[in-house]
Amino acid sequence: MIKHLQLAALISLVVTLCIFLYGAIAGYMNNYRMIIEVENRVAIIEAYRGRVTALHIQYDENGEIVSNWRISSRQLIYGHQWIRIFEQRENVYGDLSDNNVTRENLLTQHMWFRFTRVDRIGDTVYLWDNYPVPTLHKGHIEGLLEVDQR
Repeated sequence: MIKHLQLAALISLVVTLCIFLYGAIAGYMNNYRMIIEVENRVAIIEAYRGRVTALHIQYDENGEIVSNWRISSRQLIYGHQWIRIFEQRENVYGDLSDNNVTRENLLTQHMWFRFTRVDRIGDTVYLWDNYPVPTLHKGHIEGLLEVDQR
């Protein structure tokens, strides 16, 4: 009985490792740049060899930068599912004043993972998020994203 349990545990471990490695390899093969603009905010997201760096910038009504956050993460990709494993969030510019970019980063700094559905049509990318509320972001993308092959 114990040998069967050990074998089942070993098989489960190998299957889990293979699933993780598939997503990591798919994420590693991507090399892209996304730009998403929403009102007076811009997100510039670049990925290279599995590492994702995002700049979230908030502008005031005069076009001056109010705050700028850099978010570093690793990515896993399973089909259209984009999973980011966050490593670091840092305020690059601006104080911790009450603006959308600062508020969003402070509220989500406890999150280690973020799940997003990604759809690409030509140079347009659609990101479907469910946190904190269901949201669709539309942006521009250049480069290779694994969902291109579908």
